Amino acid sequence: MVETSQQAEGLTHRVVLNMLEAFFRRPLLHLVPLVLLVGLGILTAFGAARDYEASGTLDATTDSLLAELTDRPDINSFAFETPGDVTARNINQLLGSRTFLLDIVEGAGLTTAVRDGLLTLDDIKGSISASAEGDNFVSITATTDDPARSKALADASLDSFKNWVIDGEVRRSETARDSLQREATSARAELETARQAEVTYATQNPVAKEEDRPLVQRIRLRGLEDDVDRANGAYDDALQSYRTAQAAVEQTRSVVDSQLSVIDEPELPEAAMPRLQKAVLTVALFCVLGVMLSLALVVLSSMLDRTIRVPDDITARYGLEVLAVVPRARG
Repeated sequence: MVETSQQAEGLTHRVVLNMLEAFFRRPLLHLVPLVLLVGLGILTAFGAARDYEASGTLDATTDSLLAELTDRPDINSFAFETPGDVTARNINQLLGSRTFLLDIVEGAGLTTAVRDGLLTLDDIKGSISASAEGDNFVSITATTDDPARSKALADASLDSFKNWVIDGEVRRSETARDSLQREATSARAELETARQAEVTYATQNPVAKEEDRPLVQRIRLRGLEDDVDRANGAYDDALQSYRTAQAAVEQTRSVVDSQLSVIDEPELPEAAMPRLQKAVLTVALFCVLGVMLSLALVVLSSMLDRTIRVPDDITARYGLEVLAVVPRARG
């Protein structure tokens, strides 16, 4: 066990020595990847276009309609999220939708740029983000290299999300209205059937005077009249519900729009964003990559080097025992 440990230590020692010797034999060559990548990192960090940021804030308070449309968990649930968190997540998910992105592109006036290939939908998606600002507010931010474009995208993102919420609520109202319309149509058909049954029975059993009608027929007619009254009441109720739903559809857009309030409108950015921190991170990343490449070059050089430096190299490489070593001559 001791011998195996000593062999491992000896092997590690030889590997380290080989790597150090390989590095110091040609230090400038091995430092070339590090120097090149650091230089490239500096050029990338400070040569990139400066970014301009525009953002707007949307109200997502619990008593607004927006909070009711975001499917947030119940306040007593374990995984409670604030209205701001849920709304921000919904916006970020919508940014993955091509339809939603195209609405933003159209609203920002960038349709021609996208069609001509100057911008892509991925560029638009990457420049927009939403984040919760406290419990009840959501910030939508657009970051590009053009201040006017940043403001246009922030404005269009707010408008597109509002329209998405409004259209969703309108569709729900229209679905409810259409369902009630079908119920009213069905109730009307039942009313017509009940009336026709009453008329048919009276026609098939004519009498000169109503008081001359047999008791059995009177009872039957009374039942048919009750059927007509019930069907007429059901039709009136269904028709009233349909008219109420129709009025709700017509009012939904204006009501929802008034309840989706924008607290802060996006403003045209006057100055670019500070980029020192981003530049430092970029240079540090390239520096790490350069160190890794330089280290890989040193390892490769040491592996390709077949020089015999110490007696153990002969044993390790050829499996031969060293019988004697000629010492270095002292001058």
